Amino acid sequence: MFQLTRSVTWQALDRLRDKTANDRIRDYFTNDPQRFEKMSLRVGGLFLDHSKHHVSDEVLTKLIELADHSALVQRRAQMFSGDIINVTENRPVLHTALRHLGEEPVYVDGEDVMPEITRTREQIKLFSEAVRSGEWKGYSGKRIKDVVNIGIGGSDLGPNMAVRALLKYRHPELHFHFVSNVDGTHIQKVLSRLDPATTLFIVSTKTFYPRDAAQRQNRAALVPGERWRRCRRGCALYCRLYQPQSGDGIRYSRRERI
Repeated sequence: MFQLTRSVTWQALDRLRDKTANDRIRDYFTNDPQRFEKMSLRVGGLFLDHSKHHVSDEVLTKLIELADHSALVQRRAQMFSGDIINVTENRPVLHTALRHLGEEPVYVDGEDVMPEITRTREQIKLFSEAVRSGEWKGYSGKRIKDVVNIGIGGSDLGPNMAVRALLKYRHPELHFHFVSNVDGTHIQKVLSRLDPATTLFIVSTKTFYPRDAAQRQNRAALVPGERWRRCRRGCALYCRLYQPQSGDGIRYSRRERI
């Protein structure tokens, strides 16, 4: 970052910041009727409009130069190809592979990880459809009505965002709950409203290490009352979604009794 801020392009942008500080966006449009066409595009189902930002043509040109100077294109290519760019953990960043729907391979240590990711997607699809249809039941034979996701950070925000975004398409008899606090009070409050015989737990974690104190506390809190203790050996279910240490994507794990 220090080298980037000392570059000629950065210094030029510094000067342009002062030069354009009092510019008005509407004047940009008046002086350039093609501004909207030049600074907007549609791609991948998204509409991107940069024309209404406080950016002149000259500033935009320098920003592109800065991106080139910082090797952005090369680093992006490394990310998509599975190179190790997470230098802190010495591992690739493979969320791009999980979202990849094409046929191009993604190699990690010389091995294409896409076949396993494709199989995992199919497993998740079949499992989800079985829960939605009622084919996959609790140990008492009752249909699942509530799904509790236990996860912290991205393991909470990701599933929560997906559920909110797709709320219109959810099954009318399935209700979703999220527990992200290591304090057992949170999960106790959620479970007090649920029937253990019709509840499915999803424990989302990157590693599922036994030493993961947050997950351990939440799992310990899964039996907050007598109703849940009575059902402990015969009703509630959980499955695990985790990312193994090798970094080769998220796997669907087996279902287990609590």
